Amino acid sequence: MKNTIKTATTKQRPLIIKGRCGIGKTRNTIQYLKKQNIDHKLINSYITPLELYKILYNHRDRLIIFDDIEGIFNNKKSVGILKQALESRQVKYLSSSLNNYPNEFLFKGNIFLICNELNVSGEDIEALKDRCLYYELLLNKDDVIDVIRKIDQEENKELIKYIYNNAGQDINIRDYLKAKEIKETHKEWKPLVKTQLLLKTDQELKLIYKLQQKYNKETKKIKEYKNKTGKSRRTYFRKKQKLKTKWH
Repeated sequence: MKNTIKTATTKQRPLIIKGRCGIGKTRNTIQYLKKQNIDHKLINSYITPLELYKILYNHRDRLIIFDDIEGIFNNKKSVGILKQALESRQVKYLSSSLNNYPNEFLFKGNIFLICNELNVSGEDIEALKDRCLYYELLLNKDDVIDVIRKIDQEENKELIKYIYNNAGQDINIRDYLKAKEIKETHKEWKPLVKTQLLLKTDQELKLIYKLQQKYNKETKKIKEYKNKTGKSRRTYFRKKQKLKTKWH
């Protein structure tokens, strides 16, 4: 029997999903919707208020997922358009740039907003948040590793175990994908993966690593390191040796 594709309805509450980057917010959301056969449209690029209006019109009967939408929340006009779509449902946009689009329409779909942070405020933002269900995805290190295992399907047990033993609490799926690429292209992959994980948590080491790429002369590297950190030449070389040790 063929599965029926479900469509969004105005009875469903809009949803805001928040969580740090790289922990599978979008991936898990899309997988769930596919399992439930719920029709949806994913938007994961920067859009202007005009583009937002057109997207809402083009998919006015569907569930629209806006991924990584901090840029939308920082634009007052975009927030106003979303507020119309989720409150009165009557969306208006007066502009000569609409071309063949109407300047008003009824939005009958639904909206999911996925974000890493939600550090913006204002009356329109609060009204938008009040209209939505709010879910914050809090995953610890063990939770993220479990997600990685499901993605990997137990193909890289050694790599996953190595990452778990050497990563900090802020490990994410992107760290795993980078490590997997290193393992596939380097015979001696463990020191390289360990360095990658270390650079993620040690900002000074990360700076020194970037300086090695930026300058050929050691004097320039040291000068910028001292200017940015306020620390000594001796500390620079100690940190650099630590970086070198991790690579070799």
